[in-house]
Amino acid sequence: ILANHRVPVSDLFSFSKPGQIWYAWEWLAEVVWAWLVAHGGLATLVLFCALLISATYTMLYRLARRKANPLVALAVTMIAAAASSVHWLARPHLFTLLFVVLFYIVLERERDGRRQVFGAPFLLLLPALTVVWTNLHGGFVAGIAMTGAYAAGELLRMAFAAGAPERLAAWGAARRYLLASLFCLAASLVNPYTYHLHVHVFQYLLDPFQSDHIAEFLTVSFHHPLAIFFEVLLLGAAATAAWNLSRRSFIEPVLIVLWAHGALLAARNIPLFAIVAAPPVAAALERWIESLARSN
Repeated sequence: ILANHRVPVSDLFSFSKPGQIWYAWEWLAEVVWAWLVAHGGLATLVLFCALLISATYTMLYRLARRKANPLVALAVTMIAAAASSVHWLARPHLFTLLFVVLFYIVLERERDGRRQVFGAPFLLLLPALTVVWTNLHGGFVAGIAMTGAYAAGELLRMAFAAGAPERLAAWGAARRYLLASLFCLAASLVNPYTYHLHVHVFQYLLDPFQSDHIAEFLTVSFHHPLAIFFEVLLLGAAATAAWNLSRRSFIEPVLIVLWAHGALLAARNIPLFAIVAAPPVAAALERWIESLARSN
């Protein structure tokens, strides 16, 4: 890519299938990786990945901190980080972890009523982020799924609303999230392969060979020494989902069920689940501690 100043569209490497269509679906991350190695060797790349992980979980802590006291937020973030470390590798998927947190921050700000930045809708940041994310890593579909999950949660709130004002408010929020999700989907077409990339990604993910033979697509071994952190977070997330359902708050249960299912299917999805689960688990734990203190 650096030598030819273009993204490859045909197979340059294969002996058996020369000239076949080739998807460099992480081309921008590969350019970043190549630049780092050229200017400092592999040590520079490792340092960059370490900083990327640090930035991701620092922002996750700040998000959890908005919902809980510092000790609770820090404890839950550390558990989430420990669970996620099963898939901390110097690979482009680290960008996906960062962008999931960025999406989370924007979606939560919208939910809190902070809907504009510099006079523009805050949710417009999501399509802009999607353009960059799509060219860094194929995990950009997680951002579209997250935004859709917020819309689904608001639609459920509308269905179970106690009165017309709540129903109208829920529909307004759901519509904004749905539009944002559609705009993100459209923005993801800004890549060298347009919609062909999406077809390739889904064919790759739905190929049963991947899920049966590639280690990171397999269910995590609960004998792994780090699996205990995933178990703790999974139990906490299940309790949090039930607690939120009792309060007729549906976004958290939708997010937790969606990503818990993904994490139980494939070990590579555990970091995504851990990131999504940490803030609501921290919020629920804070409320449970307060209730326990009041009861004593």
